[in-house]
Amino acid sequence: MGPRGAREAAHPLSAFRPWAQRRPVDRYDALLRAAAGDEPEESIAEQDELREVLADALEALTEEEQWIFHMLTTVRLSLRFVGSVLGVPKTTLARRRDRIIQKLQEALMESPLVQERMRSYSSEVS
Repeated sequence: MGPRGAREAAHPLSAFRPWAQRRPVDRYDALLRAAAGDEPEESIAEQDELREVLADALEALTEEEQWIFHMLTTVRLSLRFVGSVLGVPKTTLARRRDRIIQKLQEALMESPLVQERMRSYSSEVS
């Protein structure tokens, strides 16, 4: 089954925004989920924003790119198998995967929140 059949059954990105269902039910639950030193509401809002940034980056991919990304990362199929489904060699699919990852990285780095988070990680390592 190729990308078209997968889309007809269920769109692979339809589950990328489920976090609203996992929101804390009360302040105690929010405290349990917050990182040490973070205000629970701020931490939850930041996590929601980061999830939105990621979902937007994924939705900016073409449908075929979304399908390839989903099959390789979520379903965890091999390059060889996905390549055979698409009728392309494994090496061609590996190059496509690398371009997809590059597109996602570029889209994510456009977000001020992601830039800030990356700066904070690099300062922790230094």
